[in-house]
Amino acid sequence: MMYDQTAPSIFSLDGKKLQTYDLDFAELIDFQSEDHFMVPNNLHITPEKSHFLSLPMEFGKPVEGLAVIDIKQESGKVLKLPALDLTNKFQVNFISGNSGSFFGDRINLQWLNDHFIIYSASTADSYTYNHYSDSLKLITYSHQLVENKKTGDFPNEVDSRERQQEVVSQIRKQITFGKFFWDETRNMYFRFATKNYIVSPDGSERTADCFLFAYDENLNLIGETALPTISNTPFEGFFLEGDFYYYWPMDDQGGFIRFTFDFETELKG
Repeated sequence: MMYDQTAPSIFSLDGKKLQTYDLDFAELIDFQSEDHFMVPNNLHITPEKSHFLSLPMEFGKPVEGLAVIDIKQESGKVLKLPALDLTNKFQVNFISGNSGSFFGDRINLQWLNDHFIIYSASTADSYTYNHYSDSLKLITYSHQLVENKKTGDFPNEVDSRERQQEVVSQIRKQITFGKFFWDETRNMYFRFATKNYIVSPDGSERTADCFLFAYDENLNLIGETALPTISNTPFEGFFLEGDFYYYWPMDDQGGFIRFTFDFETELKG
């Protein structure tokens, strides 16, 4: 499934368009936005192609919730996500004329191991959505090594890009949670996080205090550890045969950095 500002479409692996969905998402969920392309924000389709899910929002504004759109019935609804509302406190916008930039934490939707997970960089707490039973579940966590969420007050709008970067740097000193990853060899989820994230003045060097969390197949937290030997954590990647790979440029070629997991005792202890 691929989508643009017009409509989502289903393609075969050889590039042939199989189907296009002509649905007015904004009308179906009764959400009108000046930026129509933000209504299908983080758009996903269920494996059965029965429902669309997205996180509708306006630029610089909080996410409305989880939009669930029934394709066959051409109906929709928005499920609120109150545990993630604090995310908007850690977003910084700079508007100049007809253009603008956004930095800070986001609410994201991912499909992983037959689950939809809705998470935020601002808090450890997350939601899962079961599209078979149409049920939303909040999962809360109590970490020992890091804070469970960000705190404090920061401006949402600033008058210069320099001020924007300054505020974002202050925000990133606090705990920042990443997405979830599934390791089928262990039947475990993993998640990275950072604190004290620093970018050098020329942008060439990025360092942080890094952490790794482990969860069982029901997303219960079962272990956490600091990662003193690395200075930054991957955002995208995948598990293969028990090792974690993430993309990294090798000169002019694409490549991977591989993590091996040899600290099972610390994670479970």
